[in-house]
Amino acid sequence: MMVSSGQIPRASMTEADAMKRPLFEFMDYFFLKFIESAIWNQ
Repeated sequence: MMVSSGQIPRASMTEADAMKRPLFEFMDYFFLKFIESAIWNQ
């Protein structure tokens, strides 16, 4: 049980990181473009 409980969080963390990383990169890119456009529109 200790082995399975040790493997499950590790796999779920890697899956969560793999899912979150492109989303965060896209959000950062969109946020930077939004700030850039807001500055240029002023």
